[in-house]
Amino acid sequence: MLKKIKQLIAIGAGKGGVGKSTVTCHLALALANMGYEVGVLDADVYGPSIDLMLPFDVPPSEQDGYLIPAKKDGIKLMSVAYFKQTAAIVRAPIANETIERFLFGTNWGALDYLLVDFPPGTGDVQLTLLQQANFAGALLVTTPQEVALLDVRKAHDCFARLHVPILGLVENMSYFEMGGERVFPLGEGGGERLCRELDCQLIGKVPLEPRLSLCGDQGESLFNIGVDTQAGENFKCIAKKLDLVFEKQEGLEHFELVWKKNFSMIETSLAPISSQKFARIARLFQAGPKEFVIEWTDGGVSRYDLAKLQSQCPCARCQSQGKKSIDEVGAIKIFSIGRFGLKIEFDAGCKAGIFSFAHLRHSYH
Repeated sequence: MLKKIKQLIAIGAGKGGVGKSTVTCHLALALANMGYEVGVLDADVYGPSIDLMLPFDVPPSEQDGYLIPAKKDGIKLMSVAYFKQTAAIVRAPIANETIERFLFGTNWGALDYLLVDFPPGTGDVQLTLLQQANFAGALLVTTPQEVALLDVRKAHDCFARLHVPILGLVENMSYFEMGGERVFPLGEGGGERLCRELDCQLIGKVPLEPRLSLCGDQGESLFNIGVDTQAGENFKCIAKKLDLVFEKQEGLEHFELVWKKNFSMIETSLAPISSQKFARIARLFQAGPKEFVIEWTDGGVSRYDLAKLQSQCPCARCQSQGKKSIDEVGAIKIFSIGRFGLKIEFDAGCKAGIFSFAHLRHSYH
């Protein structure tokens, strides 16, 4: 269901209250006004707000086992709030299943952008999304004060560890205009300081404006009733800058290698799978009944023995059973997990082995 989506973008902050949903909604509206096909996934199971800011014109439905997203002004939408108005009191596994269904079990169709409004924190839902989907990048949202920057640093850390490039940072509630002068109620320069520290670009500042808040509360588009405002102009600039980022960024493809039991020298060519800051695969192929090879874009070559890999598998099953003998371990298939690494389905029973590109690159060169 994601194959027709050109750019999958995470919007996160590591905390609540900084305006991630406000930025997500108005960025979606700005991109749609530029002529792009846009979708929004509200990944906050416990505190969704997209249904208030973008109330649907067409409700969600189901067809042939797939969810059909709701629609508002041509934007495709999915949120737990469209199905459940009371509080979602569920444990993490149920929340994960819900988000997986919304992302992979929704017929999104052809989209230029799918914006995923991340929940606060760096927990199970975030890891599920980042490990299983190929995000083109993440947009960070903060407010200027240091207490907000603390958690945004953690969100940056989470994205970086899972090899998701940072597209930029938006400073929300940056200032407000009073008597022809700018006033900075939450402090000044926080976004710039954080961008210097994290080596990313400040992609825009959004002011405090009554009309912006009113649009969110009433489910109206700022571009219909407040296009002349500073916030409206700033969101248009943010959308244009984001669009320019992807003109220069490499594509990202999912891949998999189906294991051949009766092995013959069959090779699978692969496109690069990560940004220049991280390990990138040029080619992956089976080299024997129990071996495969990765060729890296810097010219390095790594050969992997499946028995040794499973002995280091981090899943609970493999850790409890200990090391296997070489004769017992083969593979069913190997495939990519987001920008993070490879997932190996071992024929000895383990199908949960996830190995990061960083681990594979540096441990077996």
